[in-house]
Amino acid sequence: MPAATPTPSRESSRNLETRSRTVVRRDAMGVAAVRVAGRLTHTELLANQASPSSAHSSDPTVDLDELLTMLGSYLLSSGFEHPEIHAKLGGQSIVVNLVSPEISAT
Repeated sequence: MPAATPTPSRESSRNLETRSRTVVRRDAMGVAAVRVAGRLTHTELLANQASPSSAHSSDPTVDLDELLTMLGSYLLSSGFEHPEIHAKLGGQSIVVNLVSPEISAT
């Protein structure tokens, strides 16, 4: 008895399912990379501030540009392009460029 060949609809269904899994996997990897970059940034800032020769304030929120640029550099090294934070403030969209936070668009 000859082997059954997949029907076109069955094959396209498999292709869609495979693509869907790929997109979900890629998104999950991206979210994981952002989390890792955030954790590394936090760890590095704490290490910098704990150093006796550090000129940093003990409050990590004092120098926000450093936090943002460090996060941006970790994201760039993870393979992201043009890392930005998009948020809304009072209904107004705000975009913060993580490579150069002082240059931000609204």
